[in-house]
Amino acid sequence: MNNPYENQDFDSEKTTKDCQKRIQENPNAPESYFMLGNILAIQKKYEESIEIFKKLLEVQPENTDAMIALGSILFLNGKTEEAEKYLLKAGEIDPENHLIYLNLAGIYSEKHNYTSAIINYKKAMELNPQNPEIYSGLGIVFQEMKKYDDAIDNYKKSIKINPNNAEYHINLASVYQEISELENSIKEYLVASSMDKNDYKSLVCIANAYSELRNFEEAFGFYEKAISIAPDYYKIFLCYGISKSESGNTAEAVHYYKEAIILNPDDVKTYIILANTLAEESQYDEAIKYYEKAIEIDNTNTIAHLALGNTLTLKGDLEKAINYYRIASKLEPDNQEINLLYAEAIEEYTTKAIKQIDTDKGEAKKLLLETQEEEE
Repeated sequence: MNNPYENQDFDSEKTTKDCQKRIQENPNAPESYFMLGNILAIQKKYEESIEIFKKLLEVQPENTDAMIALGSILFLNGKTEEAEKYLLKAGEIDPENHLIYLNLAGIYSEKHNYTSAIINYKKAMELNPQNPEIYSGLGIVFQEMKKYDDAIDNYKKSIKINPNNAEYHINLASVYQEISELENSIKEYLVASSMDKNDYKSLVCIANAYSELRNFEEAFGFYEKAISIAPDYYKIFLCYGISKSESGNTAEAVHYYKEAIILNPDDVKTYIILANTLAEESQYDEAIKYYEKAIEIDNTNTIAHLALGNTLTLKGDLEKAINYYRIASKLEPDNQEINLLYAEAIEEYTTKAIKQIDTDKGEAKKLLLETQEEEE
């Protein structure tokens, strides 16, 4: 469900004071409650907004507009069950209001109850076939269900009704990217970014698509544009690093990964990707350092333990490697790949230990014989 309370431009402070004054003068004025509740929602003061709409419903218990608004805000505040209750009640009073079904569909979609979501989107569509949010919501449901043709069809319908909504183009671009129709994806992201000059996320998606197409120069150009808009957004540097790595420029990849870590020192994924890159370049000691940092942040990360075990094996430190394989195996006891690597490391370590014992015995026997010969 989209947030209808975002991107609202007005003097909220003045309007809030005006509404509060009118409520004091007339505590039974529904319009003032409704306006104040919406303002608080725009400010993301959801608890206060919920309280105001509930007061409005005390004044007008069958105000379905208030029920719909309250249901939407409760949903945004994570109170899904209560939101559903108010919307269903509104539906009993005003079954011809398409916004009730639109909001219910959003709730069911969020709960992954896709059948109920589709039913409610279609009810909303019957009542108001010109609301693009219905088709956008249906597209999201079908994309989640991996029914890509249906998703594309509905996203296109939302764009046909409102071609100036950047989000609809981003939705369509995302499904094209998911099915590897990268040229179409780039086209839609470009349309979206042209509508908002500060939309760095679309620029990153364009860069990622060009990188997948192995058109690295174009990719690098869009990463640079994104950085110029959002220089503190670590994911740009992470994606840029991956693209540099795929282009064969490992040194620059490492640089961008380290920049990403500076911006977000708690992102485990970046440490692992950086460590993997260093391990591939046989820079084992530095790779180990970053795997250990990843584990320090999240000691339940199986990938970090497994990769560290692999790197220690390559370095020849089987005793330490076995310890990390053991932890990875405990974290994912049914993972056959991990269990096999764990068993192989133990076997190799045992074989080497036996050989070392035999060698030590041989050396001891040789020393004993030499001592005996000297005594004779």
